[in-house]
Amino acid sequence: MAFLYILWILLNGALVLGLLFGWYRCLQLFARHYSRSASIALCVVTLMTCSSGRKQASVQSSVHRSTTFASAFAIDRPVVLKKRLLDLPLTQLTQLIFLNPTSKLGDSVRVEQSVLLSGLQAGLYWQPIDLFVSPRPNRRLRYDVIGVLEWRLLNATIYRQPVQYAGLLAVDSLPSRR
Repeated sequence: MAFLYILWILLNGALVLGLLFGWYRCLQLFARHYSRSASIALCVVTLMTCSSGRKQASVQSSVHRSTTFASAFAIDRPVVLKKRLLDLPLTQLTQLIFLNPTSKLGDSVRVEQSVLLSGLQAGLYWQPIDLFVSPRPNRRLRYDVIGVLEWRLLNATIYRQPVQYAGLLAVDSLPSRR
């Protein structure tokens, strides 16, 4: 999987460099026929268009879910658990689970979680579907993450890979209530 991912990044990089070189040549021709100021204006408009689409994609790459448990996981201070779901050479898909006590008595715990794709995301896009976390005996948490990993070339989806991650997180190191 890592080899294919690196190949995918190189293919995306080669395509982008080829397009940038072609775009530069077109701007040179445009500047010869019209003016340098018109060429610079075209360059600025193109860069603004490319950068605005990137912001929207990064916002959609995570889902936030919140639930509350009863006494099985009562704690007296907030705790953060981090689980790497997918670990490629330059990219990670990480689930963050935040456990927060809901009262001074420590009789229930609020669980907030999110999953996000970080690192070099050239050609990859994470589309979350659902997240689940539930308590299990012996101070363990069961997690389920469902989503779609899209493999893209120049922002066009080539392959959609449905993925599901499930497992148990041991939370023995959590401070218990007093």
